[in-house]
Amino acid sequence: NPTMHKSLLLVPLLAVACSYPRFAASKTVELDLPLAQASKLKCKTHNGSISISPSSASDAVHVVAVLQARGHTQKEADDNLELLSVAHSHDGDALRIYGDYPLFELSNRSPSFSYTIQVPEHLAVSLVSHNGDITTRGTSGATHIETHNGDINAHSANGSTSVETHNGRIDLSLRADQDLQGVAVSHNGDIDIRLEAGAPCWLHARTHNGNIKTPSVIHEATISRRSVRCRIGDGEAIGDLKVTSHNGDIAVRDAND
Repeated sequence: NPTMHKSLLLVPLLAVACSYPRFAASKTVELDLPLAQASKLKCKTHNGSISISPSSASDAVHVVAVLQARGHTQKEADDNLELLSVAHSHDGDALRIYGDYPLFELSNRSPSFSYTIQVPEHLAVSLVSHNGDITTRGTSGATHIETHNGDINAHSANGSTSVETHNGRIDLSLRADQDLQGVAVSHNGDIDIRLEAGAPCWLHARTHNGNIKTPSVIHEATISRRSVRCRIGDGEAIGDLKVTSHNGDIAVRDAND
């Protein structure tokens, strides 16, 4: 009976729809954390964004975290929210900041932690989000950024910069006046890089499905349909910039473009 089959199919679909926790609760937490001997900040979140900016403090970081949990009723969402907290620890030379909650109890309750953090300008940062955008502005320490689903918008004044997103766009501004060791990878998304100033470097760019745009003046170039190797800037290149996109365009600009 076709009608019976349709009715039976609706039952699991309705069950799935009814199982989604529609109610949400959120709160904001502020922390001032001493760096002690730490020279690096590590921040990781599964669901949520991370934003980094410089502060005037030299020995502490200021954290504003927005926590959210869901539930099938507002009371359940409120109760779930109380199970979330922002944790921190010192691990060797790093200050770690992360969300703490009982994983089993909050399964399918979408706990999320979004961070806005002010750090000393010189502090190195390592930032990871599974689902969320990551932004950095005005820091001069080494930078490592990784997100699975999200965009990356980063400004770095350090020679050691590595950014990667699986599904998202990368906008990267580099102002390195030393040996540049830059890596930018997007599996599905465009990459736009601006070299504001700095020492000459080698550019290694490749894309599987996309176009590559280089600065207007390049040297010693080897160009194919999907890859470019060239020297950017005048003088002997003392650094490397490696850019890869599987599905997406790559554009690299220098201060003269």
